[in-house]
Amino acid sequence: MASRNSRSAMKEQLQSRANAYEFEKPKLVFPPSPTSSCTIAPSSPREDDLMKSDTEGWATSSTFTVTPAVTITDLPLVPLLELQPETRMEITAKAAASPDILAIAQLQASMKDALQGLAKAFNQIETQTERMNQLTLEIKAREQLEALRNELETQIRQQKEELDALKQTLETRITEVVTNHIKSQVYDMIKDSLATVIEDKFDGWRE
Repeated sequence: MASRNSRSAMKEQLQSRANAYEFEKPKLVFPPSPTSSCTIAPSSPREDDLMKSDTEGWATSSTFTVTPAVTITDLPLVPLLELQPETRMEITAKAAASPDILAIAQLQASMKDALQGLAKAFNQIETQTERMNQLTLEIKAREQLEALRNELETQIRQQKEELDALKQTLETRITEVVTNHIKSQVYDMIKDSLATVIEDKFDGWRE
């Protein structure tokens, strides 16, 4: 609304200056032929005197009506170049442009801003996508490491259980072997001792 009022005020100011500096409309006056007399409305006192002197010399008994003076009306001109520097107005592109052009320009500017915002959003989305891909790879690597660690822990536990069972088996077998060995040695010792005792007793009886 304010821009429309400013444009109308500027237009009125330019029209007033054009009216103030408007050139005088040129006029072309065709004199009557020597064999005719006419009645033409003079445009100035000087033209009146000239026309009277001509008609008095060229007057005849016949009277012809001649078309009045042809007036060439020039378009109103605004001599902006002849204005003083302090009164010369600066016509900006915004003042000379129509509201439709200004609306289209504003629409293009808003579309440009929207496109720039979309480009920034796409760049951010691309950056976030790259980060998500990196995080996905890291998460997959962590999951693989976690699975490998669990598998290693399971294998270590199984091997530990197997070692415990083997240890128990070895202890049992060693105990049995040692016990049997000790028993055999004790049996041999007892056998030898009994034989010696029996022999000694027989020898004593004989004597």
